[in-house]
Amino acid sequence: MNNTYTGQVVKVTGVKQFNGGFYKCDLVVTDQADKYPQTIPFECVKDFCDEIQRLNLQAGDGVTVSFDLRGREHNGNYYGSMKAWKCEVSSVSAPATNSPTDEEIPF
Repeated sequence: MNNTYTGQVVKVTGVKQFNGGFYKCDLVVTDQADKYPQTIPFECVKDFCDEIQRLNLQAGDGVTVSFDLRGREHNGNYYGSMKAWKCEVSSVSAPATNSPTDEEIPF
């Protein structure tokens, strides 16, 4: 199953090395346009981790992430993750906030 999520980069975590040559990083994205924004960590492994590092994403950059939902069981416990497999830089910007100067005067 694949999905997409569009938002702003919060951060890209450092690369974590594991035994057997496996490595990963996380791409953390939020959607500030939502009334209740969600901060979502997407798992990036091996070659895709290299691609994320190459993109040199910074906090606030707009992105659209394509990902697969993954689930697994280990010792009677269940775990879920979102494994990213594509990231496109987009022109998403932070939503405008209403300030007193933006509101119309009621007279």
